[in-house]
Amino acid sequence: MAPFGLLPDSGAYTLCVSEFQRLLVEVVKGIPLGAVMSYGDVGAVIGTSARQVGRMMAQMEGEGVPWWRVCNARGEFPISKRNPMFENEQRQRLEEEGVPFLESGRVDMNRARVSAAE
Repeated sequence: MAPFGLLPDSGAYTLCVSEFQRLLVEVVKGIPLGAVMSYGDVGAVIGTSARQVGRMMAQMEGEGVPWWRVCNARGEFPISKRNPMFENEQRQRLEEEGVPFLESGRVDMNRARVSAAE
């Protein structure tokens, strides 16, 4: 069985975990100020699922990654399941960066979402 988040490629693994982490950090650090990407958007860039992106990000706390710029595709903050205080911090940071929100309290993904190509 392939290691966490990886797919076998002719008996060899295509990327090691540290390579996925490096790519993840590169993509998330590339999200511009005032914008967001979904976990699925990040996963599409690095070749893994939204769920795996969330798991990898949870393991990378304190590594200088702007984690608050990643939310789910509905503009919600799943991090609140781990700790509601993180949700407050995420929202505050995004508001300070000028990220638009809907009246429902979710990020306005139509206006704030960027792709990796931007």
